[in-house]
Amino acid sequence: SFVAVHAFDTNVNDITKLKNLNRENITQTSTNWTVEEYLRMADASVKDWFPFEQKEILRKSLTDGAGQIRSVSRLAYRAAMESGKLGNLHNSINHIFRETGDDASSSARVMIVCSIVGGTGTGIFLQTAIYMRDVLEFEFQRRNVLIRGAFILPDTFVLTNVIKGDEVESIRANAYASIKELNAITRNASGQNDEQNV
Repeated sequence: SFVAVHAFDTNVNDITKLKNLNRENITQTSTNWTVEEYLRMADASVKDWFPFEQKEILRKSLTDGAGQIRSVSRLAYRAAMESGKLGNLHNSINHIFRETGDDASSSARVMIVCSIVGGTGTGIFLQTAIYMRDVLEFEFQRRNVLIRGAFILPDTFVLTNVIKGDEVESIRANAYASIKELNAITRNASGQNDEQNV
């Protein structure tokens, strides 16, 4: 079986530090806009989920990273999709299927690995899973798509003193929100809802 590793990062400076991956296996999930500039271009549906009333967030450059703000990562990822920045990902997938010579009936397995403490991973891990399923099923005609996740939790950073002080509450809040969001989507996909478990 063939394996491809593809990295995503919002922060352009962190991307330059990735020495073990070719540029073709990296996607910068941000564009050269500030949050405010992108919001002016985005459709009205963004206002349903993005905290646009937070003025300090509006000045933030999308290429500077999410800065532990999940919604900024999600917004940057959306902007990257709209500006065609996911081409490298499609090329990585294409390369695997070309190398294997598999027909469209074969399965595809995806493993999403990230922390759910900062902004980038927490902001896009679910969107990436949904996007990958759609791409593999519709564009690459894969019938059996299995997507799994491995997530680094806050205690990994807290107990090793990598993150301390005021940031501890922020990373725990990000992890909690991510797990709640994953739970909600999982329950929705399985046909459950809150009323059934009251």
